[in-house]
Amino acid sequence: MRTGVAGDTRAESLWLSPTWEIYERWCYARVTHCLRERHPGLRWSMHYSGTQGDCIRLVGTSPSLRIEAWLQRRFHAGDGKATGFRSISGVLVPDLLITVEAGDVRQMLVLDAKYRTSRSNVLDAMRSAHLYQDALRWNEDRPVASLLLVPRGGGAPWLEAPDFHAAHRVGVHVLSPDSPSSLLDALLGRWLAAVPVLAMSDVSDSGVEPT
Repeated sequence: MRTGVAGDTRAESLWLSPTWEIYERWCYARVTHCLRERHPGLRWSMHYSGTQGDCIRLVGTSPSLRIEAWLQRRFHAGDGKATGFRSISGVLVPDLLITVEAGDVRQMLVLDAKYRTSRSNVLDAMRSAHLYQDALRWNEDRPVASLLLVPRGGGAPWLEAPDFHAAHRVGVHVLSPDSPSSLLDALLGRWLAAVPVLAMSDVSDSGVEPT
């Protein structure tokens, strides 16, 4: 969670991450694990940015597919260059970003972790989902959806329904330690449906050694 200290720590005071940040990192770990499980045939590697704060990127590749899962990916302001990851308004930094490229298919899914789950907190947090869905661009492409991740449901239950997500491209997904892995897998499957799932044999046949 935070870099530790060596030696006698009795006199040390080490600041720990706040609960919301721990949940954010935990969500990233769950999502990246699910992506690895869904695509065992990709070559996976983790990359850490030394210039963008907490930005972390998991990359999975094959000759026909590339998936990236970002933590704290920065989208530059609209007055910058008109390509790449950008916002049409001010600088935005969603918690989690999943991008996929498969042939002519290009998709990005935004997931924003929110620890507070009361009705008022969830409804207030939905502002970020609407903002990301409206403002973020990957070249000229919008997100396929922008969803909040929360550790407990029921605050605003209509926002959790897959039909609501499909109709409005925003909403809430419950992700907790007790959540079955199948629910997260189904969520990723719905929004990344155009992306083929590569088996280990697919990569072996292509001449790429799996890791």
